[in-house]
Amino acid sequence: MFSVLGVQINNLNAVTEKQRDYNLEHARKLILSQPGHDLYVLPELSSSGYAEETFRNLACLAEDFDGASCRMFSSLTKKLKCSICFGFPRINGKKIKISQVVVDAGGEILALYDKVHLAQFGNSSEKTYFTPGKKVTTFRIGEARIGIALCYDFRFPEFIRKMAVKHGIDLLLHPSAFSRDSSFYSWHQFAVTRALEN
Repeated sequence: MFSVLGVQINNLNAVTEKQRDYNLEHARKLILSQPGHDLYVLPELSSSGYAEETFRNLACLAEDFDGASCRMFSSLTKKLKCSICFGFPRINGKKIKISQVVVDAGGEILALYDKVHLAQFGNSSEKTYFTPGKKVTTFRIGEARIGIALCYDFRFPEFIRKMAVKHGIDLLLHPSAFSRDSSFYSWHQFAVTRALEN
């Protein structure tokens, strides 16, 4: 049996590296408190948090694959013999992406997804600070083919449909940093609709 644990985390909206490191340590403790799962899934931007003030401080919070987030989760997956899916602001040249990474039980990067659909309404100002990704991401753990969509991606049926039909996913991960603005209550309707469509 394949066991997935969604790790709901109440993290800081970081503005310093120290606050980001607090979020990482908080996530580490939560995961260690629930051993025995094959895949742990953390929210979108779980290392940094999600707020305008956080986005204004991306110069010190954005990381690459050698940064604190990947190092910490890589070490943890090797210790627990599991995979972990986590989100962080990723520096890529001069661009910053909202990225979700899956690290496997050997501490290696199994999958990378850069958020394709950036939100720019309500409490969201992603297009002001981030560059969109360009493609869907799927990966395999054991016999399961898994896809990733982040938050606002759920509003685009053709994006999810492509993973379901062209890539044959068995499971869709949907990490989110959903603001409790007026759009918050639409999330369940989108989840049900995308599931029924596919």
